[in-house]
Amino acid sequence: MKTAVVILQIAIGLQVAFAAGSETYEHHDVVTLLREALGGDTQAMFTLGQRYEYGSGVPRDCDKALMWYRRAAEEGDARAMNTLGLWNIEGTCIEKDERAGIDLLKHAADLGEPAAMFNLARRYAIGSDAAPKSLEKSAKYFSNAIAGFRKLADAGERRAYFQLGVIYSEGIAIARDDRVAVDYFQKAAALNDTRAMLFLAYLERDAKKRFEWCQKAAQLGDPLGMIIAAAALESGEGVVRDAVKSHEWRLKAADAGLPVAMFLVGRDYEFGSGVGKDADEAWRWFRKAALRKNAPALMQLGMDALRTQEFDEARKDFEDAAQMGNARALYNLGAMFAHGRGVKKDENRAAEFYQRAAEAGDPSAMNNLGLMLMNGNGTPRNETEAVWWFTRAAEEGNPDAMRNLALAYRTGRAVPADPKRAQEWEQRAAATAAQRAH
Repeated sequence: MKTAVVILQIAIGLQVAFAAGSETYEHHDVVTLLREALGGDTQAMFTLGQRYEYGSGVPRDCDKALMWYRRAAEEGDARAMNTLGLWNIEGTCIEKDERAGIDLLKHAADLGEPAAMFNLARRYAIGSDAAPKSLEKSAKYFSNAIAGFRKLADAGERRAYFQLGVIYSEGIAIARDDRVAVDYFQKAAALNDTRAMLFLAYLERDAKKRFEWCQKAAQLGDPLGMIIAAAALESGEGVVRDAVKSHEWRLKAADAGLPVAMFLVGRDYEFGSGVGKDADEAWRWFRKAALRKNAPALMQLGMDALRTQEFDEARKDFEDAAQMGNARALYNLGAMFAHGRGVKKDENRAAEFYQRAAEAGDPSAMNNLGLMLMNGNGTPRNETEAVWWFTRAAEEGNPDAMRNLALAYRTGRAVPADPKRAQEWEQRAAATAAQRAH
């Protein structure tokens, strides 16, 4: 799939939780907002929280965003309660506390905030300790949320157009209707809602029109729009290739505080894409992204440290990335313990990390875990499970796993001996290795 489309899909995924937007003060400068907020204006407080959360006109700052959201919520702002509820549930910029998050969402919903109603509906549909599964409660909150958004839309509120667009595009608690969704997104986009523009780009089949929507969002200051436009310019999707402009958009997104953009700027300097090669500048950008907990940047720094045998630094970077669920970081930690690189050799810990990495989808970890299971190293011997992991890794295109699976079929370990299937896997392994060599 095309790079820009993949990034666009990720960006859309980031918009799924329903936030309550602010419109009245969005064009005010920070000084004006501060004056109004200090004067007790809760909408200004909420808008400042959003500014600091997204890096709009100010550097991204989680602590300042949290402070202003809390002040707004304490003054009774339901939108701020909704945001803080989500942050508590997800552990964003605050210690995770689902029960406190649910309580905040309920308070916001009681005050009539449809975004909070919608988020509660989703929580009750899934079920948890803090919000036990209840399809009845979920349906009620969904119904009230949709009614609330429609009322706001009738009043011309932009965020309601956007949220109803999402509801119809995903078919959430209502029949999916892309035509109605596009109509709502276009209404929001006409009022300069950049999130709506990105959804319109996602729903657009024509690459040129898709790029135009992303570019418009970028021009209005949306960092996600910037990196999607950059990806299109780099690959030539719907626009003439232009590596220099691609780099410029990534740089703007990085300056706006988007960690993934910082990583991508580092890659530009590493490979000389749209800018001269500069290893020191690449490292500086990777470091900036890593300090903001960007997993690919942490992986990059960890691999660099591994190559220079700075094992303590490598392990720290991998551990930080692993905490974010990065499968490759988990694999690398497993390999460090398996081979005693910078740590005391420990096959038990190696197997644990390989298991976690394999479950997170890393084919190399699947293969290595299979080997440990087959031989009983670091984990009890289980040849059947070993072959299962070899099969999964082989299907993911790992040539080592293909060879190990072929050996299992040739020797009849945990599977009936089958020379024909063994030969097929051996041939696939050779072809895959040859293809990668080129």
